[in-house]
Amino acid sequence: MAEASLAPPFGLTGTRRVVAIAAAAILLTGVFVVLGFPYEAITPRVEQGVRALTGMPIKIRKVGFGVAWLAPELRAWDVDATLPSGKHVVLSRLRVHPAWSFSWLRRSPAFVVALRSPSGEIDGTVTFGREYGFAGELRGVHLGELPLDAVAPGAGLDGVATGKIDLVWSDATPVGSILLDAEKGSVTFPLLPIGIPYDTLHGSIQLGGAMLAKIDALELHGPLAALSASGTIGSSPVAAAAPLALHAKVAIKDPSVRNLFAGQGVPLDAKGEADVDIGGTLGAPVPQAAGRPRPR
Repeated sequence: MAEASLAPPFGLTGTRRVVAIAAAAILLTGVFVVLGFPYEAITPRVEQGVRALTGMPIKIRKVGFGVAWLAPELRAWDVDATLPSGKHVVLSRLRVHPAWSFSWLRRSPAFVVALRSPSGEIDGTVTFGREYGFAGELRGVHLGELPLDAVAPGAGLDGVATGKIDLVWSDATPVGSILLDAEKGSVTFPLLPIGIPYDTLHGSIQLGGAMLAKIDALELHGPLAALSASGTIGSSPVAAAAPLALHAKVAIKDPSVRNLFAGQGVPLDAKGEADVDIGGTLGAPVPQAAGRPRPR
């Protein structure tokens, strides 16, 4: 009686069995290498590389490697970065891996980044080369962390935002689009001594071209006031000196805020509403009733 032969594991035979064994060996070897890699020895080089690419000095407490979308991924925890403005940003987690992108063929390396911090989350793709670029999404970003006062003295913005950014820095000038939706915050204008709370804030902005920025839509709704604005911010070597050409519709709900607004020389109707043209500069805006000739 012939002996029954044992079936090969998982039903694999011949070439397929050899390939499976080789793949398993490579995978296990990779796991052991990752587990035993001396990451602390390469942390300083990673910090130097990031500084060379971005110009930002960083400190990394812990670094490791993994695999994402069949690509090697750098993983870092407790990252302390210093922005060009001098502000410190702490990231609880950072992940970076090469992006599957045709930009590599144009000698513009692209990397997928995922940032996690107490101030919000950012996911997107960063490109390097002759131009720097970022396209991605923001979630739960605390707007109070933005250095807005450095651009428009006296201005301030707070709240939690989500949005999309698609920008390219060409000759140190950003070109692209910003779309933001925020809630439960406040905005401070240079002309008003107090912040105006809002329930919702929506902004759609185009950067670059002949103008510093084109505001397609800026809408604010809150318990004290509502605002709808659009227009342009002209180009200038100094952002605070950029000329304004904005039009806004304002509805002031609270009587105390009406008195503050009326002090700027813009009359409100019986409902507390007004159409306003805003000229001047980003650092020193000049509001006036819509349709009135601008002073020379």
